[in-house]
Amino acid sequence: MRVEIDKINHSSGPTKSGLKIMPPKRKKRKRKKPENESYEIEVQDWKVYFHFGVNISRNRFDDGDYSEDSSLTLTGKILSPVLKNVSKAKVNIWESQELDDHWKDAPTENHPYSIGMMEILRDNETLYCICWVPSRTFTNISGAAAAGKIKHAHIYGEKLKWRRGMIFHFSLSTSRVEE
Repeated sequence: MRVEIDKINHSSGPTKSGLKIMPPKRKKRKRKKPENESYEIEVQDWKVYFHFGVNISRNRFDDGDYSEDSSLTLTGKILSPVLKNVSKAKVNIWESQELDDHWKDAPTENHPYSIGMMEILRDNETLYCICWVPSRTFTNISGAAAAGKIKHAHIYGEKLKWRRGMIFHFSLSTSRVEE
């Protein structure tokens, strides 16, 4: 009896009743477009990091004779939106030579998706952001931070989903940006 049922369910031809039994159609899930959101941060402190030296460990990321890194970290509190249990923010700004030619007809970075990412750290109270900026802009940003002129950071990106999101726009100013 079981063999006959298997024959009917898996047969590709007509069954005894003359109907072909087809497997149920799968419904395609429509992917929701990610929602975007603005994040306002009041800057309270800053730190700078710089490294330059001979490139000892040549790998696929550092192919030159020298190695150089510089970053600026802004820390502060989140003004908006209100995130459950998250009150602090840390914005790490890195310079990127690949972005220096963004204005050319054939830039190094083709079709970029984002300029950074953000996530809520495991301490559950800090929003950590990483942004890449052109190296020529990084010098101006570092100077403004050293002079105490950067008071607010405005980040526009994906609404956090599973504690993470991409950053599309990033700006720094002396006063809060009103929308």
